[in-house]
Amino acid sequence: MKKIAIVIFMFLVLLHTQRVPAHEDLIWEFKEDNFLENIDSEDSPLNEEKEMFLEGEIRKVLDTDVTYVNLSDCIITAAEKSYDLQISNKDKKAVELEFWAKTAELLPEFSYTFDIADLRGEFLVGGVVPIKVHETVIQSSFDLGWDITNQGRTLFEMSAIKNAVKASTYNLDYTLDEVLLNTALNYYDLLGKKLEIDVYRINLRDREEQLKMVQAKYEMGLNSKFDIYRAEAEAAKAKQEYIALFNSLRYSQAKLANIMGIDVITTVYPIEQTIRIQKILDNSYKVEDLYKIALKERDDLNRKRKEIRAMEIRQKEVYADFIPKVGIYASHQQVGTVRLGLRTNDSIALEVSTPLGKNLGVNTFARAKMELEKIKAEKLRLTKMERQVKEDIISSYYDSKTQLEKIEAAKKEVLAADESLKIAMIRMEIGEATFLDVLQAQKAKTEARQMLIQHIVDYNKSQIQNLFNIGLITKSAVLTNYRIPK
Repeated sequence: MKKIAIVIFMFLVLLHTQRVPAHEDLIWEFKEDNFLENIDSEDSPLNEEKEMFLEGEIRKVLDTDVTYVNLSDCIITAAEKSYDLQISNKDKKAVELEFWAKTAELLPEFSYTFDIADLRGEFLVGGVVPIKVHETVIQSSFDLGWDITNQGRTLFEMSAIKNAVKASTYNLDYTLDEVLLNTALNYYDLLGKKLEIDVYRINLRDREEQLKMVQAKYEMGLNSKFDIYRAEAEAAKAKQEYIALFNSLRYSQAKLANIMGIDVITTVYPIEQTIRIQKILDNSYKVEDLYKIALKERDDLNRKRKEIRAMEIRQKEVYADFIPKVGIYASHQQVGTVRLGLRTNDSIALEVSTPLGKNLGVNTFARAKMELEKIKAEKLRLTKMERQVKEDIISSYYDSKTQLEKIEAAKKEVLAADESLKIAMIRMEIGEATFLDVLQAQKAKTEARQMLIQHIVDYNKSQIQNLFNIGLITKSAVLTNYRIPK
């Protein structure tokens, strides 16, 4: 016990007083950066010096400037300019125009015809008696034809298209939901990349300082050549990891810009320098409660129901083959010649025909059964969609819960990794640890920080995914508890 107390006392003394003798200011010292205090903090102010450095690094590595954005800006822009939304909106307008075009078929057809012909030579009268004539024949005709309901098919089609219009409206709403979801998810992915760059920037700084320390101690005869090679390798590896993240950042920028509907080359760049836990849904909800909400609110499920309803109406339309056909036809004509003048005649006719279906009804019944099987298939697809929605809700619901626990565990890991690095440095200075122990502790510190950032990103994404899965995602909902840094 006495020895243990002495060792602890030595560690405490060394922690505050021990320093490797300076050699032209090349000796590395552990630098506190308050990482854990700043992460998920509401009071973390923007560090202009760090922001300018990272911005400068982007200019140097990617040869481009940045465009600062926040989540609110991104989702508002996406809701206005997304190409997916523009496409869905055009599809909806096309279906609406189709409805009005079909409604117009209830109106009669009206036409005017004018014919004038110069007849010269011999013609057969009644196909028997030849007669020689030279006349200029004139015919002027106003005609009206009205197939009243096209055997009811027009009414069936109007009802079916009306459901298709509602389906297209749900499709537009669902597309907006997807745009909001993908914009938010990609924004947090991009923010995570930015924060990872800062973590690996610190890692690179420390590796380079460690290399300087090893070189200085080698000159003093305290390290071997092997330690220099190892430190050089670790610094080079840290440089590669740091540079590789910029490529990943640039791809994420292009992906987010594309979803937002702006120029893909725009280098959108989150303004945050930290990431906060964004709690949106009340944890008191159960999976079954969320599923019931989704069955009512999910626009893709409502769209499929309207599409099935339209198919059911079209299946009934097949039996219109047995509905009597009623048509009214009227004509007002003036006929004659230039020499004899024009004579007027009027006609009106009612036409009623009773069909027996197509091909004695066999074709009609076969088509009706075919459409019925298609409807059954679509209903099965709807059931499959509902089951998938429930699966997605379970996934995002429990992912959200577990991510909170992972965040707390990751915070402890970050704290432990920082302390472990401090102790490893002290132990190396008193000869109880090797430089390799310090390198491993430094690696653990970097990985722990990166993992904490990723867990918070995943938690925020799971919350937004939950909103989407239950059909309640909106611009205001996505921004719940989101704070724009000042």
